[in-house]
Amino acid sequence: MSIKNNDELIAQAVNEYEKSIVKILLLCVDNLEFGLGINKLVQILKGSQTKFITDFSLQNNIGFSLLKQFSKNDIEYIINILTQTEYLDKQVYKNGFGDIYKVGIKGYALLEKDLPLEVSFIDAITECDFIEFDSTEIMLYEKLRALRYQIAKENDYPAYAICGDLALRKMTKALPENQEEMLEIKGIGPSFVEKYADRFISVIKQFKFDE
Repeated sequence: MSIKNNDELIAQAVNEYEKSIVKILLLCVDNLEFGLGINKLVQILKGSQTKFITDFSLQNNIGFSLLKQFSKNDIEYIINILTQTEYLDKQVYKNGFGDIYKVGIKGYALLEKDLPLEVSFIDAITECDFIEFDSTEIMLYEKLRALRYQIAKENDYPAYAICGDLALRKMTKALPENQEEMLEIKGIGPSFVEKYADRFISVIKQFKFDE
């Protein structure tokens, strides 16, 4: 029996793992009788025993405690990524008091049709590798960080929802000059490439020209 390339097997396993996490989160949201904001969703998914949870019997939610292995920041990151990519839909509460989350178009398609997951986030929330830079690379990295912050501010997202630090470090090392090369960077997905890649590539090209 032939075995596929190890890298391909790992990639498939990671994708299925990410998909299972997303399904848990989507089912948690879909199971709610009323919309909730990000803090309350995190409480449910982490299995918090707060007064709000018990008062509204949210410990009976299908997703209760199923993502307790992740930190609050991790879950918030995943929620923001899913919102950005239309798996979740963030809506302004009718009285203008905060935001609530509903399952989005792609979210229902994923649950009902088991379509491929178009977003990746595990690398971003498990940034255990540290990539060292020389003095020149540090300058480029700071320019890319500044661009990420600018894009996040333009879209009202936290910076980490654009891309993780590890992906940004890999970008600094790889110096991609087109969208295809950008997509080869682990932690960079099609949504990022479509929306933001050209701006990052422009900074990289200008930096190389100025060297």
